Amino acid sequence: MEMLVTELNRLEIILDSFQGKYTVKQAAEKLEVTERRVNQLRIAIRTQGCEAIQHTPTTVQNKDLISMWQLQNVHKKMSILKFQRMLEEQENIEISYSSVYRLLRKEKLFSPYHKDRQEKLQAGNVFGLVQPKYPWLPGIKKMYYLYILWDISGCITGIYLNEEKNFLCMKKVLEQTLDKFGIPETIYLQPHNILLNKKNTEGTEFYKSMNKLGILVNRIPWEYQSIVKAVSETLKYDVALLFQEKQVANEVEANELLYHYMHKVNARYEKKFDLAKSVFVPVIDKETIRKWMNN
Repeated sequence: MEMLVTELNRLEIILDSFQGKYTVKQAAEKLEVTERRVNQLRIAIRTQGCEAIQHTPTTVQNKDLISMWQLQNVHKKMSILKFQRMLEEQENIEISYSSVYRLLRKEKLFSPYHKDRQEKLQAGNVFGLVQPKYPWLPGIKKMYYLYILWDISGCITGIYLNEEKNFLCMKKVLEQTLDKFGIPETIYLQPHNILLNKKNTEGTEFYKSMNKLGILVNRIPWEYQSIVKAVSETLKYDVALLFQEKQVANEVEANELLYHYMHKVNARYEKKFDLAKSVFVPVIDKETIRKWMNN
């Protein structure tokens, strides 16, 4: 029996799980699949032997996935998550939840469990605001960038202060967003943001990572520019005043304070938010996302 290196690695992890070296959850994280998929492979190896690991995933066109979705929902309701698991377990098609979600959204197809989904187009679109270098911390000569992800509903989803202007900082605010709200439908960036440049190393990594999560990336639309500018100026003023009042001494203290500030502001205006219309994609496996964000 000849196996590819990837198949041998997969087989080794599954066999180690039999011996107790890995739990099902740990094996799933190492293989970057769901726990159900790991259990499916364990059963297959028990019943069919090690050759079962060679059953390669089925390739399928987008149009075929759409047809399968429509067929499944003709006679019965099926959530997107259940559909993704069916593809993985019954059809042997390895595809992420966010990829299925994005494909259906693109074709204007919605889960039967989410009514009026067509009207829920604004919330879940976050704006990435990068404040220019500014002496944020009182008594410190260093210049910092302030990263903010702000949802169209009025909610701050992530906020972070750093000396650098790179993808690492965007990861920090994205991690906060993913943990609390889920995966946003789209990230809109300011026109001058280096992450919009696909020819730049940072931009290439950013687009590749966002594609993996199923997040669309675009420039801030002109119709939102005025309100985004107003929010940007307000946050800049509030944060600078807060740091002055608290006499923040370093970057660590600043980010701890920003985290609490974000939750305080969101709690104050929570009743005004229309998060019921959110199109954030729920994070199914938060631990895997956190691990990937920290790599």
